[in-house]
Amino acid sequence: MLKKIKNIYSKYKDIILYLFYGVLTTLVNFAVFYVLFNITKLHYAAANVLAWIAAVAFAYITNRRFVFDSKKTGGAIVGEAAMFVAARLLSLGCETLILLAGDALDFDVNTVKIAALIVVVVLNYIFSKLFVFKKN
Repeated sequence: MLKKIKNIYSKYKDIILYLFYGVLTTLVNFAVFYVLFNITKLHYAAANVLAWIAAVAFAYITNRRFVFDSKKTGGAIVGEAAMFVAARLLSLGCETLILLAGDALDFDVNTVKIAALIVVVVLNYIFSKLFVFKKN
C-alpha cells in the first residue's frame, strides 16, 4: 500500500505540490482581499489587485522552489519571473471579468471571488507547466 502511494505521489508530484501551494496562495489572496474589502472597505477591484500582488509574490517563490524546481540563475530568473507575472496578469484579467460579471448579476462578491479563484488555480497551473517553468 505504501509503495502504491509513493508511486502515485511520484507520478503526480508537481500536481500535488501545485495544489498544496495553490491552496496556500489562494488563502493569501482571499485573506488579503477579505481584509481590504470587508474591513477597510476598499473597493473590490482595488482590493482584488492588491490581493493579487501579494498572492503572485508568494506563488512565484513557492512554485519556483518547491513545485517546478526551477534551476534558472542570473538573468534567466528575470525572464522567468516576467513570464510568470505575464501569465498571472492574464489570469487576473479573467478573475476580474468574473468579478465584474458577478457584480453585474448582483451576486455576493465573496462567493464570486471563491468561484473565480478556482478558475484561476486551473489556468495558472496550465500556464506555469506549459510556459513558465517548462523543462528544456
